[in-house]
Amino acid sequence: MMAAPILTDRSVDAERSIVLAERREQPGPQVRFQDALRETFFTGQLLAERSPIGTEKALTSATGATMKAFHDRWYRPEKAVVIVIGDMDPAVLEAMVQKHFEAWKVAGPTPQAPDFGKPVEGQPVAASIVEPAVPPLAMMAVVRPWTVFSDTVIFNQKRMIDLVAIRIINRRLESKARSGGSFVAAGADLSDVARSANVTTVNVMPVGADWETALRDVRGVIADAQTIAPTQAEIDREVAEIESSMKQRISTAPVESGMKLADDLVEAVDINETVTTPEASYDIFKSAVTAKMFTPETVQAASKR
Repeated sequence: MMAAPILTDRSVDAERSIVLAERREQPGPQVRFQDALRETFFTGQLLAERSPIGTEKALTSATGATMKAFHDRWYRPEKAVVIVIGDMDPAVLEAMVQKHFEAWKVAGPTPQAPDFGKPVEGQPVAASIVEPAVPPLAMMAVVRPWTVFSDTVIFNQKRMIDLVAIRIINRRLESKARSGGSFVAAGADLSDVARSANVTTVNVMPVGADWETALRDVRGVIADAQTIAPTQAEIDREVAEIESSMKQRISTAPVESGMKLADDLVEAVDINETVTTPEASYDIFKSAVTAKMFTPETVQAASKR
């Protein structure tokens, strides 16, 4: 399947009708919403126009020869990662991978990875979509270029400070919603998206249809977090909850599903990062706590970023 799939006109035709049918059935309200979101947030980048299922033109024009050319160009051992999960001696698993994959050879030079682009300015910064089946929702994003960092201990500790900053903002948003504010729910998140951007997103579900007031109030909470340092008590609460969840993951690690472990590895490889054991993650976290990295000043700086 990886090294030598059978790609003929007949095999491509057999799958084409299935994929075209999936594409026809796919455009529901959520898909149209996600497409509009992607086109707005990542305008000017490949991600804005490259839905995974592809365009109808690309699907109808594919042939056995063009599919094989695509496979021969991109499906190469130097671009592949084999992930095997199992309760076995790693040396045995490694020997199995070598046995079944070491004969995989591909002719020709390795192609350069495509440029996914960077966020661009001078494009429309807002869009709206009306879907009766989707409740009123406002979303805001700050989109920065995706950068490959060395996945070091200090890099992860700084990410943990970012996590605490996000959690404090979300805690304040939850409190404001519970006290009868203009929104039912709101939350912020920080993520790397498809090698295309590092994105802070804010989701707001307003009370009724007045999304403008809700978004303004949410932005006010975020502005407060940028201008006024959190208390040490706020920070300590989030640090304690993070520690509790890490300890829980350590205790459940022996029964964690192989599929989850594999997915984590795939996701890490996709953004040029790595993974480690729950115990090692906890040690990195605890060393940050011991070094007093979670302070009002560092968390406020993270909020500003």
